[in-house]
Amino acid sequence: MPDGKVKKVLTTQTKTLCFISPCLNESENIELLYKKLLEVANDVKTKFNIDYRIVFIDDGSTDNTWEMLNQISLKNPKVKSLKLSRNFGKENALLAGFENAPTCDYYVTLDADLQDDPAVISRMIASANQGFEIVYAQRASRTDSFLYVLCTKIFYKIMLIGSKVKFPSNVSDFYLITDKVKNALLQMQESVRYTRGLVFYTGFSKTGVQYDRPNRNAGKSNFNFIKLTIFMFDAITSFTSLPVHLISLIGLILSVLSFVFGLGYIILNVFSGNVFLGWGSLMAVAIFLGSVQILMVGVVAEYIARMNIELKRRPKYFLAEIIND
Repeated sequence: MPDGKVKKVLTTQTKTLCFISPCLNESENIELLYKKLLEVANDVKTKFNIDYRIVFIDDGSTDNTWEMLNQISLKNPKVKSLKLSRNFGKENALLAGFENAPTCDYYVTLDADLQDDPAVISRMIASANQGFEIVYAQRASRTDSFLYVLCTKIFYKIMLIGSKVKFPSNVSDFYLITDKVKNALLQMQESVRYTRGLVFYTGFSKTGVQYDRPNRNAGKSNFNFIKLTIFMFDAITSFTSLPVHLISLIGLILSVLSFVFGLGYIILNVFSGNVFLGWGSLMAVAIFLGSVQILMVGVVAEYIARMNIELKRRPKYFLAEIIND
């Protein structure tokens, strides 16, 4: 749903659109992705009089992804290819793309595996021409595993409750932003990055375009459950303190329950002479409380670890090579 006041943009001046796509071992998809991006570029040129640029970021691939990007860039001066010195992660690869992209009117980020359908981009531009600064692609349905869907639902619920930022659900790093949003995005230089969250944090007018996400075109996904968990922790710790507040609440509840339990034990012992026999039940309670404490310390440690990363202020990536700078 649209969010924020918009002003319709009417102009005949030629604008530019920049596609930004991070790549990690995507040699089986690069050629088809490039072909589809050119098709989209021709389509938006015809419909909206918009020229194009492309920025590919090789995020430490170990296959021949870079060689393929090299060939594409040498043949087409509108394609800039960046090679990072190693794998810095998708969020930092996106940052490299934005920081090294040419100045354009619109920027679209999309994955190289073609699950972010380039055919949707024309609809995104149509919404941008209505004055929206952010246009995100939103999945109409999900076909992921039950565990994956459950985790994402819990994640979005936490973000909705714990953050002041309005995060639409079922979105990925497939969105269009204007140059104004890109400049605002680059002002936020934290090391632990949740890029789509930062995009929505800017607060500019936004709307969504629904689409059915296709399956991966070829190759194997580099995203697994462990990476998903780390990604969710990064996002949650970046945008909400809800887990810490929950720790305080749980601690308060357990303290009250312990007091009530202890008081009840004393009363029962004084007036009836009966006591709870057996150390097994006491050990169970002790282990439970100990586990809760360890969990609480772990959550706090996650925040402290990310604070440590931020305090180091290390560069977020290094460029090993640039073609068509």
